[in-house]
Amino acid sequence: GTGCTINDLWDMELDKKVERTRSRPLAAGTVTPRQAAGEAALRLVRLVDSPRLAAGAAGCGSQHLNGY
Repeated sequence: GTGCTINDLWDMELDKKVERTRSRPLAAGTVTPRQAAGEAALRLVRLVDSPRLAAGAAGCGSQHLNGY
């Protein structure tokens, strides 16, 4: 998802000129570049933090099960 969004940002002006891609949200104007960049940033943060979040959840669960 993140890579596709970045690619769509990069190709936005070209996508407006190509029939097959002109209906993409950025090319069509239904999503602004700022919105797309924000979404890509959030996805990237979630991707980077996923192992840490999983480890934290696993740690909380094991402490709960052990009575801590």
